[in-house]
Amino acid sequence: MMIITDNDTPFANQRIHDFYEEHQINLKYASVWHPHTNGQAEAANKNILNILKKRLDDAKAHWPEELPGALWAYNTAPSVVTQESPFSFSFGIDAVIQTATNFEPEALQTWMNKNDDSRRVDLDLLEQKRELAALKRLEHKRRVERYYNRKINLRTFVGGDLVLKRQLLSGSNLGVPKLEPN
Repeated sequence: MMIITDNDTPFANQRIHDFYEEHQINLKYASVWHPHTNGQAEAANKNILNILKKRLDDAKAHWPEELPGALWAYNTAPSVVTQESPFSFSFGIDAVIQTATNFEPEALQTWMNKNDDSRRVDLDLLEQKRELAALKRLEHKRRVERYYNRKINLRTFVGGDLVLKRQLLSGSNLGVPKLEPN
């Protein structure tokens, strides 16, 4: 398993590295010079944190035990935009829980052959599935952009015009850790 994250301080301490090493998780850092990747890592981390918050309630200190379940939930839940899960983009099919089967040897072999053929077809169509998802994401991005831009009044400024500059406090929830209530 691999986690890609930015170079933020919560991921740059020895406790986290020990945890990842213990659970055989490969930690990769997104390049500082690649903001698109950093944004993707931030979005994924935000979603995983939201899953953890829902599972933990008041027992915030137990997040390491809940992390594998949260990662499974994140990787197998379909995206609202593409209607596909990250798991299906990697392996071509949705994740399923194995059930006990009681086949006779000949029937089992027939089923396995059909399953292998079906997997090959799924893997052949995987690239097409990814391209279709990219088109869906692009269309969704354009819809959101049109929605937010519909009320924009375009203004042009020239040198010497006075404008109001507002300065906000740096950081939100100053001093409050991510898994604590706001």
